[in-house]
Amino acid sequence: MSKDDPVIIRPPKRLARVAATVAVAAALLGLVQTTGHASIDPGNPPPPPPPPKVTIDLPDLVAWEKPDGDCPPVHPTVGLSHVMDVPVAVSFATADGTARAPDDYTAVTGVRVTIPAGALSVAVPVQIKADAVKEPDEFFTAMIFAPSVGTIEDGLAVVTVMDGAPPRTC
Repeated sequence: MSKDDPVIIRPPKRLARVAATVAVAAALLGLVQTTGHASIDPGNPPPPPPPPKVTIDLPDLVAWEKPDGDCPPVHPTVGLSHVMDVPVAVSFATADGTARAPDDYTAVTGVRVTIPAGALSVAVPVQIKADAVKEPDEFFTAMIFAPSVGTIEDGLAVVTVMDGAPPRTC
């Protein structure tokens, strides 16, 4: 028989090859016992796949301190890299910079924030306090830590508090 002769595949050999291929594929998927023969083990299903890796971040933002009254809260937003099918919780807190609680803003400490399953972000309200004192712009830090799922990519946000009325109303 030369290399140019047609190859004839006999059914018994082909079936044996298919059975071997199915057994290898099933073993790789964890669906069979590794005893040399294929058999489905319904009592030991394969483990679920791990959840997709998610990154969590907290971007910087600007708030305005109006001299004639409190502005609405500033909303640091905790965001995910993609939608998850499970809720994602992180701890949230603020820390003084040149802006100091309770005079310039209302501190938030150790609040657990949850992004619901199917959502990309959640905003956390932080109240800015107004005063009539002319002062330079100030800042405080918002931070996230201890995620229930995923890793934190950027866990610190600088919140700059601009003195005076914003270009538009608060």
